Amino acid sequence: VLEHLKTLEKCAKKLASEQLEAQHKAQVLEQEKTLLERLRSKRDALRTRVTAQSAGVSEDA
Repeated sequence: VLEHLKTLEKCAKKLASEQLEAQHKAQVLEQEKTLLERLRSKRDALRTRVTAQSAGVSEDA
């Protein structure tokens, strides 16, 4: 019975560790997603600016 309890405890610790790791991965993925959205937004803004400049429209005017 004691061996069985020790095995269960090991499993519980392993599961807790895996859950923490999964939560961390989810957090990192969310940060990467936010970063990607910001980069896409900046890219689109630059693309719009370049398109306007090549069309002869100046933002300074």
